[in-house]
Amino acid sequence: MSRSRPATGVVLALLLLAGQVCAESAVETLRRALKKGATEPRVAALQEAARAGGRLSAEERRQTTLLLRKVLGADGDPLVRQEVVRTLAALHDEAAWVPVLVAATSDRDEAVRRVAVDAVLTAKGDVLPVAKKLLKEDQDPTFRAEVCLLLGRRQRLDAAPILLEALADAHPRVQSAAGEALEAVSGEAHGWDGKAWARWWEKAKPGAAPAAVPRPGETVTGTPQAPEVPPPPPPQKGLVPELYGVPLRAKDYVFVIDVSGSIGADGIATAKSELVKAVERLGSDVRIAALFFDEEVRTWHPEMTPATPAAKDELAKFVRGIGRGSRTDIMTPLNAGLAMVRRRVAERVAAKDPAPEPVTMLVVSDGQENVKGTPGEVVGDKLDRLDLSQSVVHAICVGGRGSVLMEALARRAGGSYVVVP
Repeated sequence: MSRSRPATGVVLALLLLAGQVCAESAVETLRRALKKGATEPRVAALQEAARAGGRLSAEERRQTTLLLRKVLGADGDPLVRQEVVRTLAALHDEAAWVPVLVAATSDRDEAVRRVAVDAVLTAKGDVLPVAKKLLKEDQDPTFRAEVCLLLGRRQRLDAAPILLEALADAHPRVQSAAGEALEAVSGEAHGWDGKAWARWWEKAKPGAAPAAVPRPGETVTGTPQAPEVPPPPPPQKGLVPELYGVPLRAKDYVFVIDVSGSIGADGIATAKSELVKAVERLGSDVRIAALFFDEEVRTWHPEMTPATPAAKDELAKFVRGIGRGSRTDIMTPLNAGLAMVRRRVAERVAAKDPAPEPVTMLVVSDGQENVKGTPGEVVGDKLDRLDLSQSVVHAICVGGRGSVLMEALARRAGGSYVVVP
Protein backbone atom coordinates (compact mmCIF):
# COMPACT_ATOMS: atom_id res chain seq x y z
CA MET A 1 0.00 0.00 0.00
CA SER A 2 1.52 3.24 -1.11
CA ARG A 3 1.53 6.37 1.03
CA SER A 4 -0.06 9.49 -0.35
CA ARG A 5 2.32 12.38 -1.01
CA PRO A 6 1.47 15.86 0.30
CA ALA A 7 0.39 18.45 -2.19
CA THR A 8 3.18 20.38 -3.90
CA GLY A 9 2.01 23.70 -2.43
CA VAL A 10 2.19 22.33 1.10
CA VAL A 11 5.72 21.01 0.56
CA LEU A 12 6.84 24.39 -0.83
CA ALA A 13 5.33 26.23 2.12
CA LEU A 14 7.09 23.92 4.58
CA LEU A 15 10.44 24.41 2.83
CA LEU A 16 10.07 28.18 2.84
CA LEU A 17 9.15 28.13 6.53
CA ALA A 18 12.12 25.92 7.35
CA GLY A 19 14.44 28.26 5.44
CA GLN A 20 13.05 31.31 7.22
CA VAL A 21 13.50 29.70 10.65
CA CYS A 22 17.04 28.67 9.73
CA ALA A 23 17.89 32.18 8.53
CA GLU A 24 16.34 33.80 11.58
CA SER A 25 18.32 31.56 13.91
CA ALA A 26 21.71 32.31 12.32
CA VAL A 27 22.34 35.40 14.44
CA GLU A 28 21.18 33.62 17.59
CA THR A 29 23.44 30.69 16.79
CA LEU A 30 26.39 33.07 16.50
CA ARG A 31 25.33 34.84 19.68
CA ARG A 32 25.29 31.59 21.64
CA ALA A 33 28.64 30.51 20.22
CA LEU A 34 30.24 33.79 21.25
CA LYS A 35 29.13 33.24 24.85
CA LYS A 36 31.34 30.16 25.17
CA GLY A 37 34.42 30.62 27.30
CA ALA A 38 37.05 29.00 25.10
CA THR A 39 38.69 31.01 22.35
CA GLU A 40 38.77 28.35 19.63
CA PRO A 41 35.01 27.70 19.23
CA ARG A 42 34.25 31.41 19.27
CA VAL A 43 36.85 32.09 16.57
CA ALA A 44 35.48 29.17 14.52
CA ALA A 45 31.94 30.55 14.79
CA LEU A 46 33.12 33.96 13.61
CA GLN A 47 34.98 32.43 10.67
CA GLU A 48 31.84 30.57 9.64
CA ALA A 49 29.84 33.80 9.92
CA ALA A 50 32.39 35.54 7.69
CA ARG A 51 32.08 32.82 5.05
CA ALA A 52 28.30 33.14 5.13
CA GLY A 53 28.36 36.94 5.04
CA GLY A 54 27.75 37.24 1.32
CA ARG A 55 24.59 35.13 1.55
CA LEU A 56 22.92 37.12 4.30
CA SER A 57 20.02 39.44 3.67
CA ALA A 58 20.26 43.13 4.51
CA GLU A 59 18.38 42.60 7.79
CA GLU A 60 20.59 39.65 8.75
CA ARG A 61 23.72 41.71 8.07
CA ARG A 62 22.31 44.51 10.19
CA GLN A 63 21.63 42.18 13.14
CA THR A 64 25.02 40.52 12.79
CA THR A 65 26.72 43.92 12.67
CA LEU A 66 24.98 45.08 15.86
CA LEU A 67 26.00 41.89 17.63
CA LEU A 68 29.63 42.09 16.52
CA ARG A 69 29.95 45.77 17.42
CA LYS A 70 28.97 44.92 20.99
CA VAL A 71 31.45 42.03 21.10
CA LEU A 72 34.24 44.22 19.70
CA GLY A 73 33.66 46.80 22.42
CA ALA A 74 33.25 44.43 25.36
CA ASP A 75 35.17 41.19 24.75
CA GLY A 76 38.52 40.86 26.47
CA ASP A 77 39.99 38.16 24.22
CA PRO A 78 42.24 39.81 21.59
CA LEU A 79 42.08 36.80 19.24
CA VAL A 80 38.29 36.91 19.27
CA ARG A 81 38.30 40.65 18.71
CA GLN A 82 40.66 40.28 15.75
CA GLU A 83 38.29 37.75 14.19
CA VAL A 84 35.34 40.05 14.88
CA VAL A 85 37.04 42.72 12.78
CA ARG A 86 37.63 40.27 9.93
CA THR A 87 34.00 39.16 10.06
CA LEU A 88 32.69 42.72 10.04
CA ALA A 89 34.79 43.45 6.95
CA ALA A 90 33.49 40.29 5.27
CA LEU A 91 29.89 41.46 5.64
CA HIS A 92 30.48 44.16 3.00
CA ASP A 93 27.94 46.35 4.74
CA GLU A 94 28.16 50.10 5.29
CA ALA A 95 27.27 49.88 8.98
CA ALA A 96 29.85 47.12 9.47
CA TRP A 97 32.67 49.24 8.08
CA VAL A 98 32.22 51.94 10.74
CA PRO A 99 33.60 49.88 13.67
CA VAL A 100 36.37 48.55 11.41
CA LEU A 101 37.49 52.09 10.58
CA VAL A 102 37.30 53.09 14.24
CA ALA A 103 39.32 50.03 15.26
CA ALA A 104 41.93 50.79 12.58
CA THR A 105 42.52 54.25 14.00
CA SER A 106 42.13 53.90 17.74
CA ASP A 107 41.59 50.36 19.07
CA ARG A 108 43.20 49.72 22.45
CA ASP A 109 44.92 46.55 21.19
CA GLU A 110 47.72 46.95 18.64
CA ALA A 111 47.07 43.54 17.04
CA VAL A 112 43.39 44.39 16.54
CA ARG A 113 44.41 47.71 14.99
CA ARG A 114 46.71 45.92 12.54
CA VAL A 115 43.94 43.52 11.48
CA ALA A 116 41.54 46.43 11.00
CA VAL A 117 44.10 48.42 9.02
CA ASP A 118 44.75 45.43 6.74
CA ALA A 119 41.00 45.02 6.23
CA VAL A 120 40.69 48.64 5.09
CA LEU A 121 43.79 48.50 2.89
CA THR A 122 42.51 45.43 1.04
CA ALA A 123 38.88 46.57 0.92
CA LYS A 124 37.01 47.07 -2.30
CA GLY A 125 34.98 50.16 -3.06
CA ASP A 126 32.27 49.37 -0.50
CA VAL A 127 34.33 51.08 2.24
CA LEU A 128 34.41 54.39 0.37
CA PRO A 129 30.80 55.60 0.94
CA VAL A 130 31.30 55.00 4.67
CA ALA A 131 34.59 56.89 4.72
CA LYS A 132 33.03 59.77 2.78
CA LYS A 133 30.15 60.02 5.23
CA LEU A 134 32.44 59.92 8.27
CA LEU A 135 34.69 62.61 6.79
CA LYS A 136 31.67 64.87 6.45
CA GLU A 137 29.88 64.11 9.71
CA ASP A 138 32.37 63.05 12.40
CA GLN A 139 33.28 65.86 14.79
CA ASP A 140 36.80 64.67 15.65
CA PRO A 141 39.47 66.12 13.28
CA THR A 142 41.99 63.53 14.47
CA PHE A 143 39.71 60.68 13.38
CA ARG A 144 38.94 62.37 10.07
CA ALA A 145 42.66 62.80 9.43
CA GLU A 146 43.35 59.14 10.26
CA VAL A 147 40.64 58.05 7.80
CA CYS A 148 42.27 60.15 5.08
CA LEU A 149 45.65 58.53 5.72
CA LEU A 150 44.10 55.06 5.56
CA LEU A 151 42.53 55.86 2.20
CA GLY A 152 45.91 57.04 0.99
CA ARG A 153 47.62 53.85 2.09
CA ARG A 154 45.24 51.87 -0.15
CA GLN A 155 46.96 53.67 -3.07
CA ARG A 156 43.91 53.41 -5.30
CA LEU A 157 42.43 56.14 -7.48
CA ASP A 158 38.87 55.37 -6.37
CA ALA A 159 39.46 57.36 -3.15
CA ALA A 160 40.70 60.50 -4.94
CA PRO A 161 37.30 62.31 -5.15
CA ILE A 162 36.76 61.82 -1.41
CA LEU A 163 40.24 63.07 -0.58
CA LEU A 164 39.79 66.09 -2.85
CA GLU A 165 36.72 67.03 -0.80
CA ALA A 166 38.68 66.52 2.43
CA LEU A 167 41.22 69.12 1.29
CA ALA A 168 38.49 71.70 1.98
CA ASP A 169 38.01 70.50 5.57
CA ALA A 170 37.95 73.30 8.14
CA HIS A 171 40.81 71.77 10.18
CA PRO A 172 44.45 71.92 8.96
CA ARG A 173 45.10 68.47 10.43
CA VAL A 174 42.58 66.97 8.01
CA GLN A 175 43.75 69.10 5.10
CA SER A 176 47.33 67.91 5.58
CA ALA A 177 46.29 64.27 5.88
CA ALA A 178 44.21 64.56 2.71
CA GLY A 179 47.17 66.07 0.87
CA GLU A 180 49.49 63.35 2.13
CA ALA A 181 46.97 60.68 1.09
CA LEU A 182 46.62 62.15 -2.39
CA GLU A 183 50.40 62.07 -2.77
CA ALA A 184 50.33 58.37 -1.86
CA VAL A 185 47.55 57.70 -4.37
CA SER A 186 49.01 59.74 -7.23
CA GLY A 187 52.78 59.72 -6.76
CA GLU A 188 52.73 63.50 -7.25
CA ALA A 189 53.62 66.22 -4.73
CA HIS A 190 51.08 69.01 -4.41
CA GLY A 191 50.73 69.07 -0.62
CA TRP A 192 47.45 70.69 0.39
CA ASP A 193 47.11 72.79 -2.79
CA GLY A 194 43.51 72.13 -3.77
CA LYS A 195 43.74 73.81 -7.17
CA ALA A 196 46.82 71.78 -8.16
CA TRP A 197 45.13 68.55 -7.11
CA ALA A 198 41.97 69.47 -9.05
CA ARG A 199 44.07 69.94 -12.19
CA TRP A 200 45.76 66.59 -11.59
CA TRP A 201 42.41 64.82 -11.18
CA GLU A 202 41.04 66.24 -14.42
CA LYS A 203 43.87 64.45 -16.21
CA ALA A 204 44.07 61.33 -14.05
CA LYS A 205 40.46 60.34 -13.46
CA PRO A 206 39.53 57.19 -15.36
CA GLY A 207 36.68 56.99 -17.83
CA ALA A 208 33.94 54.41 -17.62
CA ALA A 209 35.65 51.04 -17.60
CA PRO A 210 34.12 48.41 -19.91
CA ALA A 211 32.70 45.31 -18.27
CA ALA A 212 35.16 42.44 -18.12
CA VAL A 213 34.24 39.73 -20.62
CA PRO A 214 36.05 36.36 -20.54
CA ARG A 215 37.96 35.60 -23.72
CA PRO A 216 37.00 32.45 -25.67
CA GLY A 217 38.43 29.43 -23.93
CA GLU A 218 39.30 31.39 -20.77
CA THR A 219 38.49 29.63 -17.51
CA VAL A 220 36.74 31.68 -14.88
CA THR A 221 37.46 30.45 -11.36
CA GLY A 222 35.14 31.02 -8.44
CA THR A 223 37.95 31.11 -5.90
CA PRO A 224 39.52 34.58 -5.87
CA GLN A 225 43.00 35.03 -4.56
CA ALA A 226 43.41 36.53 -1.11
CA PRO A 227 43.93 40.29 -1.39
CA GLU A 228 47.42 41.55 -0.67
CA VAL A 229 48.13 44.52 1.57
CA PRO A 230 49.78 47.25 -0.55
CA PRO A 231 53.34 48.24 0.36
CA PRO A 232 53.88 51.50 2.27
CA PRO A 233 53.58 54.56 0.04
CA PRO A 234 56.70 56.64 -0.68
CA PRO A 235 57.47 59.53 1.69
CA GLN A 236 55.44 62.64 1.03
CA LYS A 237 57.24 65.60 -0.52
CA GLY A 238 54.72 68.39 -1.00
CA LEU A 239 53.93 69.10 2.65
CA VAL A 240 56.48 71.81 3.52
CA PRO A 241 55.19 74.05 6.33
CA GLU A 242 57.13 76.94 7.83
CA LEU A 243 58.01 78.10 11.32
CA TYR A 244 58.53 81.86 11.34
CA GLY A 245 59.38 81.63 7.65
CA VAL A 246 61.88 78.74 8.01
CA PRO A 247 60.77 75.89 5.67
CA LEU A 248 60.49 72.49 7.36
CA ARG A 249 61.73 69.97 4.79
CA ALA A 250 63.59 67.52 7.05
CA LYS A 251 62.24 64.32 8.63
CA ASP A 252 63.31 64.90 12.26
CA TYR A 253 62.67 68.05 14.30
CA VAL A 254 63.34 69.11 17.87
CA PHE A 255 61.50 72.34 18.76
CA VAL A 256 62.92 74.33 21.69
CA ILE A 257 60.52 77.12 22.66
CA ASP A 258 61.21 79.94 25.16
CA VAL A 259 58.19 80.76 27.37
CA SER A 260 59.99 82.98 29.89
CA GLY A 261 58.75 86.37 31.00
CA SER A 262 61.15 88.35 28.82
CA ILE A 263 59.36 87.11 25.70
CA GLY A 264 56.15 88.79 26.77
CA ALA A 265 52.63 87.44 26.72
CA ASP A 266 52.10 88.25 23.03
CA GLY A 267 55.43 86.70 22.07
CA ILE A 268 54.65 83.47 23.92
CA ALA A 269 51.16 83.26 22.41
CA THR A 270 52.61 83.78 18.93
CA ALA A 271 55.36 81.20 19.47
CA LYS A 272 52.85 78.61 20.64
CA SER A 273 50.53 79.38 17.72
CA GLU A 274 53.38 79.19 15.18
CA LEU A 275 54.51 75.84 16.57
CA VAL A 276 51.06 74.23 16.46
CA LYS A 277 50.35 75.64 12.99
CA ALA A 278 53.62 74.26 11.63
CA VAL A 279 53.24 70.82 13.24
CA GLU A 280 49.67 70.45 11.94
CA ARG A 281 51.07 70.75 8.40
CA LEU A 282 53.84 68.16 8.80
CA GLY A 283 53.59 64.75 7.17
CA SER A 284 52.86 61.77 9.40
CA ASP A 285 56.28 60.26 8.65
CA VAL A 286 58.12 63.20 10.26
CA ARG A 287 59.39 62.73 13.84
CA ILE A 288 59.11 65.58 16.30
CA ALA A 289 59.96 66.57 19.87
CA ALA A 290 59.10 69.76 21.73
CA LEU A 291 60.73 71.39 24.77
CA PHE A 292 59.42 74.51 26.52
CA PHE A 293 61.67 76.40 28.86
CA ASP A 294 62.03 79.28 31.26
CA GLU A 295 64.20 78.51 34.30
CA GLU A 296 63.01 74.91 33.93
CA VAL A 297 62.45 72.60 30.96
CA ARG A 298 59.08 71.01 30.23
CA THR A 299 59.18 68.18 27.72
CA TRP A 300 56.17 67.09 25.68
CA HIS A 301 57.57 63.57 25.09
CA PRO A 302 60.83 62.06 26.35
CA GLU A 303 61.66 60.86 22.83
CA MET A 304 60.93 61.95 19.28
CA THR A 305 57.46 60.95 18.11
CA PRO A 306 55.91 60.49 14.62
CA ALA A 307 53.68 63.43 13.73
CA THR A 308 50.52 61.34 13.43
CA PRO A 309 47.11 63.01 13.74
CA ALA A 310 46.85 61.70 17.31
CA ALA A 311 50.28 63.12 18.20
CA LYS A 312 49.35 66.49 16.68
CA ASP A 313 46.20 66.57 18.78
CA GLU A 314 48.15 65.68 21.92
CA LEU A 315 50.79 68.35 21.28
CA ALA A 316 48.14 71.02 20.64
CA LYS A 317 46.53 70.23 24.01
CA PHE A 318 49.91 70.19 25.75
CA VAL A 319 50.84 73.58 24.28
CA ARG A 320 47.57 75.12 25.48
CA GLY A 321 48.53 74.15 29.03
CA ILE A 322 51.94 75.88 28.90
CA GLY A 323 51.89 79.10 30.92
CA ARG A 324 54.20 82.08 31.03
CA GLY A 325 57.37 81.56 33.04
CA SER A 326 59.67 84.07 34.65
CA ARG A 327 63.44 83.78 34.26
CA THR A 328 65.42 82.30 31.35
CA ASP A 329 68.04 79.54 31.26
CA ILE A 330 68.81 78.81 27.62
CA MET A 331 71.81 76.47 27.87
CA THR A 332 69.95 73.73 29.78
CA PRO A 333 67.20 73.28 27.14
CA LEU A 334 69.79 73.44 24.37
CA ASN A 335 71.65 70.54 25.95
CA ALA A 336 68.38 68.65 26.50
CA GLY A 337 67.38 69.13 22.86
CA LEU A 338 70.80 68.07 21.59
CA ALA A 339 70.58 64.92 23.74
CA MET A 340 67.36 64.05 21.89
CA VAL A 341 69.16 64.67 18.60
CA ARG A 342 71.94 62.26 19.54
CA ARG A 343 69.48 59.55 20.56
CA ARG A 344 67.56 59.89 17.31
CA VAL A 345 70.75 59.65 15.25
CA ALA A 346 71.75 56.54 17.24
CA GLU A 347 68.31 55.00 16.51
CA ARG A 348 68.75 55.53 12.78
CA VAL A 349 72.24 54.10 12.79
CA ALA A 350 71.06 51.05 14.75
CA ALA A 351 68.24 50.56 12.23
CA LYS A 352 70.79 50.83 9.39
CA ASP A 353 68.89 53.86 8.18
CA PRO A 354 71.29 56.75 8.68
CA ALA A 355 69.69 60.11 8.11
CA PRO A 356 70.36 61.68 4.72
CA GLU A 357 70.51 64.95 6.60
CA PRO A 358 71.25 65.80 10.25
CA VAL A 359 68.43 66.06 12.75
CA THR A 360 67.12 69.63 12.80
CA MET A 361 66.60 71.70 15.93
CA LEU A 362 64.68 74.98 15.95
CA VAL A 363 65.21 77.32 18.88
CA VAL A 364 62.67 80.12 19.42
CA SER A 365 63.85 82.63 22.03
CA ASP A 366 64.88 86.22 22.58
CA GLY A 367 68.26 84.88 23.71
CA GLN A 368 68.20 87.02 26.84
CA GLU A 369 69.40 84.90 29.77
CA ASN A 370 68.94 86.05 33.35
CA VAL A 371 69.66 82.83 35.23
CA LYS A 372 73.24 82.42 34.07
CA GLY A 373 73.82 85.35 31.78
CA THR A 374 76.02 84.91 28.73
CA PRO A 375 78.09 88.02 28.06
CA GLY A 376 79.11 88.43 24.45
CA GLU A 377 82.78 87.77 25.19
CA VAL A 378 82.06 84.25 26.53
CA VAL A 379 79.48 83.16 23.95
CA GLY A 380 82.06 81.14 22.07
CA ASP A 381 83.13 79.32 25.20
CA LYS A 382 79.52 78.46 25.99
CA LEU A 383 78.85 77.11 22.52
CA ASP A 384 82.08 75.14 22.47
CA ARG A 385 80.58 72.98 25.19
CA LEU A 386 77.62 72.01 22.99
CA ASP A 387 77.83 69.00 20.65
CA LEU A 388 76.51 70.48 17.41
CA SER A 389 78.07 67.87 15.13
CA GLN A 390 74.88 65.86 14.48
CA SER A 391 72.33 68.64 14.04
CA VAL A 392 71.37 71.71 12.09
CA VAL A 393 70.12 74.44 14.43
CA HIS A 394 67.91 77.30 13.26
CA ALA A 395 67.82 80.18 15.75
CA ILE A 396 64.65 82.29 15.64
CA CYS A 397 65.15 85.40 17.75
CA VAL A 398 61.84 86.96 18.77
CA GLY A 399 61.41 90.48 20.10
CA GLY A 400 63.33 92.27 17.35
CA ARG A 401 66.45 93.02 19.42
CA GLY A 402 68.71 90.25 18.14
CA SER A 403 71.04 88.10 20.21
CA VAL A 404 74.76 87.43 19.95
CA LEU A 405 74.21 83.99 21.46
CA MET A 406 71.41 83.03 19.03
CA GLU A 407 73.28 84.33 16.00
CA ALA A 408 76.44 82.44 16.94
CA LEU A 409 74.43 79.28 17.64
CA ALA A 410 72.89 79.29 14.15
CA ARG A 411 76.19 80.09 12.48
CA ARG A 412 78.07 77.29 14.22
CA ALA A 413 75.30 74.73 13.62
CA GLY A 414 74.77 75.54 9.94
CA GLY A 415 71.27 76.89 10.37
CA SER A 416 69.34 80.09 9.71
CA TYR A 417 69.29 83.09 12.02
CA VAL A 418 65.95 84.87 11.90
CA VAL A 419 65.05 88.01 13.86
CA VAL A 420 61.30 88.41 14.37
CA PRO A 421 59.86 91.82 15.41
